[in-house]
Amino acid sequence: MATSSSEPMRESSEVLERYREYLRGFSNPMRAIKIEKVVINCSVGASGEKLEKAMKILERLTGQKPAVRRAKRTIKNFGISRGMPMATIVTLRGDKALLFLDRVLEAVDRRIRYRAVGNGNFSFGLSEHIDIPGVKYDPELGIIGFDVHVKLERPGYRVERRRRARSKVGSKHRISKEETIEFLKKVLRVELERIFRYAFKHRRLERKKVVLLGGYSYEEDHRFAPYSRYTLTRGAYNTSRRDSRICLRGSIGIRLSVLSHL
Repeated sequence: MATSSSEPMRESSEVLERYREYLRGFSNPMRAIKIEKVVINCSVGASGEKLEKAMKILERLTGQKPAVRRAKRTIKNFGISRGMPMATIVTLRGDKALLFLDRVLEAVDRRIRYRAVGNGNFSFGLSEHIDIPGVKYDPELGIIGFDVHVKLERPGYRVERRRRARSKVGSKHRISKEETIEFLKKVLRVELERIFRYAFKHRRLERKKVVLLGGYSYEEDHRFAPYSRYTLTRGAYNTSRRDSRICLRGSIGIRLSVLSHL
């Protein structure tokens, strides 16, 4: 059976203690950043037995009964009709959400793409649920993948959801991307991957998997000449000019995989 053995009490208490210590570090309790919810979404794309198996797996992983999500419109080419059950979803809150998130991050080596982090939220995916520590393969249920979406909040965000006197959260009180990254590193010990898709070829910039050199650890995939430097256009990425330089040799680009240490 695809049962999930419980994590050792020591590891569970470690993440909870880090989380509580992080909350105690705020002099103003209204500025404390907390996990509001963790949403696990598994889009099966079909109803029937396949969806039921996915729901059973999620229920065993989370300890909660999943909810069903239905198609919003009809797509004849894919055999999808409006109202057909298509996906399943589970929402976790409190300590249960933090413990589940800590386990799932182990399956992705505690690495998340930099571009998957937003202002007070971040997301990542898991292709096979058996990668989670303590989960065994069940041939009767098979293997599923799912997406994990995490939302962070501060005290006071309720003013956007309440029925009476609904208001907006001030810009200074909202969680920025930098604060989200700080939460990921201090509480969940997550490293961020920064992958830039530019390479120099035939005297112009073309899209390719190329990453920065300045100040980061990297793995070399092609030969490059340190004396030949070109500055990449910044585009939509917020990088300094120093970090935007890569070394190239003729029309040969570099393909690097890098972990940013912000």
